[in-house]
Amino acid sequence: MTLDDKKIKHEITLVKRHLDLSGLTPGAKKAMLDFLDPYGAGYPNRHDVISCLIAFDFDAFASALACMTDAEEEFCRLASVKLEETAPKIAEALKAKGIEHQEVEMFIIPVPSVATLRDLFQDKIGWKHPATEKALKKKGAGKK
Repeated sequence: MTLDDKKIKHEITLVKRHLDLSGLTPGAKKAMLDFLDPYGAGYPNRHDVISCLIAFDFDAFASALACMTDAEEEFCRLASVKLEETAPKIAEALKAKGIEHQEVEMFIIPVPSVATLRDLFQDKIGWKHPATEKALKKKGAGKK
């Protein structure tokens, strides 16, 4: 998979904004930048891996907890069934995007509520909730 010019510029911007090289020696700093620079000599030595976090609403928490024998075992069983059902859909989506042969690290997390997880995460990092913002703007627009 190769990067187009827009993606390359985005990668360079990410490196410029977020990479702290202050603790490196000048030689190590040059090597790191050469490795990350899409136009640098070290770039072909990179091994790119896509990381993907997928959280999904999983209503089996209650039934797993109600299990009389082993809640953890029941949860794992129910999660495995859901993942076996979902895996082909994920594979198809990767294929549709032309990245079926790209290495992808999937972090698939069943949660009681994705909306609640998203809201808690956004609160933690100080983001405003987009749905709330949109509703407030809509409400304010109607008061003219």
